[in-house]
Amino acid sequence: MNIICSAFGEKIIPTQAQLLQCYILSCWVTRFYLPINLIRLDERSQNIFMLIGEDIEIEIKPSGEWLTKSEVRSQKSEVIFVTGI
Repeated sequence: MNIICSAFGEKIIPTQAQLLQCYILSCWVTRFYLPINLIRLDERSQNIFMLIGEDIEIEIKPSGEWLTKSEVRSQKSEVIFVTGI
């Protein structure tokens, strides 16, 4: 863990749950031959953001739970979690 922190310069790093969920989702998505265009750790929210294809957006929370774009928008009024595969 110290090696990762020093490599990233004390920046926020993903949790183990996020890394595992990101790997699982990446494997699942590529089975459908969809391109993964972007994977980014949002330092403000500490969520991993994934852009898949042209219009599929996924956020992975530090707990490993993930949300699609439509669920992130509806989260303002109600919390909806979609759990694993």
